[in-house]
Amino acid sequence: AAMAAAASPTGSVFAYLTFHVRSDALAEFCEAAAGLLAASKLDRGLRRMDLHRERPWARQVSNDDYSLFVMCQEWAAAADLEAHVASEHATRFNQLVPRTLVVEP
Repeated sequence: AAMAAAASPTGSVFAYLTFHVRSDALAEFCEAAAGLLAASKLDRGLRRMDLHRERPWARQVSNDDYSLFVMCQEWAAAADLEAHVASEHATRFNQLVPRTLVVEP
């Protein structure tokens, strides 16, 4: 997964992560992502965490072999994002997900 983070004028910190998920591992990835989203709701400073799957369009990246997912996160502060990354549920997600991807992060 690739990750980019940026601060906004409102002070929020945004993280955008991309995942190229193998078609034969979609169920496993979605189960791991659902667990992460549910557990993260209790994380301090989380304002928003969404997961989106690419829909068909003229220049789509997804194909028969894999699907592109994008996770968008908004945090109150960089320290909140850093605490989330170090959390047990994020660590578990990071251990499970690489085997579902086309290439490891």
